[in-house]
Amino acid sequence: MRHAGAATIALLAATGCVYHPVPESRGNYVSRIAAPQPIPKEYDPVVPTGDAPPAPKPEPHRPEPALEHPLSLEQAEELAMRQSPRIAEARGVVATGAARERVAAAAFLPTASANYSFQGFASHTGFSGTPDGGRFPVLPVRGYGPGDQDFEVLDLRVQWTVFQFGKRLALHDQATLRAEITRWQLERTRQAVAFDVALNYARVLQARATQVVAEKAVVRAEAALKDVRNLAANGVLTKEDVLRAEVFLADVRQALIAATSEAQIAVAGLNRSIGINVSAPTRVVERAAELDEYPVRLEDCLAQAIGGRPEFSIVRLGVAAAGRGADATRADYLPVITTTAGGAVIDGSRVQNAQVADAGITLKWDLYQGGRRRAEVRGADAEIDIALAQGQQVCDTIAFETHVAFRNIEDAIGRLKQARTATGQAAETLRLVRNRYARGDAKPTDIVDAETALIRAEQNLNSARYDLVIALARMKFATGGTPQPADPRPKPPEPLPAPRPVEKP
Repeated sequence: MRHAGAATIALLAATGCVYHPVPESRGNYVSRIAAPQPIPKEYDPVVPTGDAPPAPKPEPHRPEPALEHPLSLEQAEELAMRQSPRIAEARGVVATGAARERVAAAAFLPTASANYSFQGFASHTGFSGTPDGGRFPVLPVRGYGPGDQDFEVLDLRVQWTVFQFGKRLALHDQATLRAEITRWQLERTRQAVAFDVALNYARVLQARATQVVAEKAVVRAEAALKDVRNLAANGVLTKEDVLRAEVFLADVRQALIAATSEAQIAVAGLNRSIGINVSAPTRVVERAAELDEYPVRLEDCLAQAIGGRPEFSIVRLGVAAAGRGADATRADYLPVITTTAGGAVIDGSRVQNAQVADAGITLKWDLYQGGRRRAEVRGADAEIDIALAQGQQVCDTIAFETHVAFRNIEDAIGRLKQARTATGQAAETLRLVRNRYARGDAKPTDIVDAETALIRAEQNLNSARYDLVIALARMKFATGGTPQPADPRPKPPEPLPAPRPVEKP
């Protein structure tokens, strides 16, 4: 046994410290910040629906896909399900919850341990009457006598906690409930990422539409200023008319600069919500919602939220987990029944060799611990009250978010109807003013006023159109992923022209 024990100790010592290297993360972090390619100053992030080629199938072994093709909303959401670090984090939480559940289940099983020791002694004192070289055993472990002695002990022990009056079962149930909560949280994280993608997708479309309106306004303002200057040079108009046209051109150019910047920021926000490099020149496919009436009642939306929102299950599981935690705490007042069994082998030089076996049952009962258990029970009961209060808050939040999404849809539909009418009226007004200007009955400043009204109407139309897209995505998020009704008579959006360089004033 001595040689086997020495070999075991030598082998364990040779293994050194436990070290599991973590994959190098610096390169991955740096690549998420650095630009993957030169960032274009101007490019069209929106492709009309009919001009969008089909996106290639995703490559499962590629860490980050190349976005040579424009993305539809569904493709962007699918890509986010694979690339989003928020979902990866939620998956890690689920794995942690499953591991803790297994740890709680291990408490029902016995434990086995082994202990090996080797010791040597040298003693120059002894008891009278002990012959030189004799033995003085002190069973069952070791003996001290005159001269040199060494011994080794191999001890094997099995321990099994038989009964804890429901504490282990309560802790296991609590771990199981918490693991289930993490799985529902993962589902809600997926829904949150999908909503974030839809929200930023709509913002890209809205920002690009705003940029197109601004580009058209700049072109019209430049043409109007050219006419005003020509008429002023011929003495038909005054310097005041020229200044007014110049101010109008400066205003629309500032609006174009702001719209261009907003479009670039919107693309970066979409990249971030998908989980790809923020600097990637992502392009998206045009998408618009055209509804004259939302066909779902508010009562039905609330019912969909009850069935679809994971938080509704999370709060119920949270209350149940808090209750089982209180049960485990109360079980500390009761005894613990444990069985043990073991055996030991003692061998050595100038000691009494022995083989020892033992078994027994133990009842341990902590009768008094200074009030600690009472405080823990009160804290566990307070955790139940907290879980109940949090559940009420979550339910109120679900109802409120559903109400907000429903009212936003109604608001967007109403504004969309009015904006269509106002845009048509503003365009007709501009046409009439131009006809009067061609006959000499209107001044260029009248055209500037009509242009301003048309720009405002077009911006309001774009805002209402994409606010409806956002409101439908918000309702889908508020009801837990319930598909939203599409327009039975889809209206293709107007094609968006490519950006054109603007002449410097």
